[in-house]
Amino acid sequence: MKCTDIAIIGGGLAGSTTAAMLGRAGIPTVLIDPHQAYTFDFGVEKISGDEQLGRFYQTGIADSVLRSATHDGENWISRFGYLLDRSPAANTASCMTR
Repeated sequence: MKCTDIAIIGGGLAGSTTAAMLGRAGIPTVLIDPHQAYTFDFGVEKISGDEQLGRFYQTGIADSVLRSATHDGENWISRFGYLLDRSPAANTASCMTR
C-alpha cells in the first residue's frame, strides 16, 4: 500500500496538470485513475483566460499542454448533446481528452 498526503482523483486535464505542477514543485503526489492511459477520442477540455494560461507558463508546463491544444476562439455551450449558445472567446484553446 502506498501512503501519501496528497491524492488526486482523475487523470484528465485538471488532474494531470495538478499532479505535474505539484511534482515539479517537489511535493509528493499520487494520481489515481482507472485508466492506464488516455486516448484522444472522447471529450474536450477548455483552457481559457490569461490567468489560467499564466499559471501554465508560471509552472513550466505550458509548452506540453498547449502543444496538444487547438485555438478555436469560440466557446460552445451545450447540454445533453444540444448546442445552446456560442460566444467569441479570446485566449481559448481546446484539448481533446479520453
